[in-house]
Amino acid sequence: MSTAISLRNPAIDMVRFIAMIMVVSLHTTHTHYNNLDLSWLLYNLSLPAVPLFFLCSGYLLLGRPRSRCNLRYVAGKIASCVKVVAVMAIAAVLALQLFSPVEIIRTIWRSVVQTGPVDHLWFLWALCIVYLPLPLINRLYNSRMRIFNALTLLLIVIQAVIFVLNITSQFELYLPQTFRIWNWLSYFMLGGILHRYDFRLSKPFPTVCVTAAAMLASMYLIYPVMDINFCEYFYCSPVVVIFVCCLFVACINTRASGRYNFPALASLFLPVYLIHPYVIYALDHTFGRLYWQIPLLTFISTLSLSVIIALAITKVKPLKALLSV
Repeated sequence: MSTAISLRNPAIDMVRFIAMIMVVSLHTTHTHYNNLDLSWLLYNLSLPAVPLFFLCSGYLLLGRPRSRCNLRYVAGKIASCVKVVAVMAIAAVLALQLFSPVEIIRTIWRSVVQTGPVDHLWFLWALCIVYLPLPLINRLYNSRMRIFNALTLLLIVIQAVIFVLNITSQFELYLPQTFRIWNWLSYFMLGGILHRYDFRLSKPFPTVCVTAAAMLASMYLIYPVMDINFCEYFYCSPVVVIFVCCLFVACINTRASGRYNFPALASLFLPVYLIHPYVIYALDHTFGRLYWQIPLLTFISTLSLSVIIALAITKVKPLKALLSV
């Protein structure tokens, strides 16, 4: 198939919108992570949030002409991410009344290692790391597809090995998500493969349901063995990789993507991602334990308020331009 990329793809926008919802779910329904109840299901079913975003990025970026995927382009993308981190760090420091250049730099660095008041911005740093080799990866994708496929397969094998190490020795436990690059680069390159070969599912909904059930069953069985409370250590699970790819393919090939204004909804992904931890903090500070009593209500209230604030933010032109990463 042709690797020409359209400027606007409603199906990709739909995937990003789904990923946005999943991100908020991940951070609001984790209190009952190992029980067979709705909150546990929502939490673990939301695991694809970040992998879906990297799949989208690979799907859109890989296959571009060299002139549109060179070092200058990469520098611009990284600069955009760094600007967002810097602005968020300054805002956090001001809010904490600790304003000083040293504190700003310290806050930015702490975000790299996934700590501090803007620790969730590890995602942007991981994105920067993936962007660094983009010209080379894209060149392989365009002219050395066998090598590209072999490297992608190697990354998937590395993921599987690391998942075994997670089970046996909690390998990723003390490693910030920023540097678990085998996961992010693997999903990014898989996005390119799904685009190149135009995979389709003969029965999308049953396939997604079966792979989701397989993922949930494996997580339920492995959680006690790993003795880790968070689903992030399953990103490298082969079962999760299969489910994420099936979900992505099902979304890409659905006709539903053209029925709603997904481009506008997808534009909220980054602002919602940036602000929802502070919405959680504000609601938790206001309502205390009551806020966490009903995880589904916690999720809905946090998502709704985050979307409302994000809509307001994107109406401000300078902020909208800043968030165009």
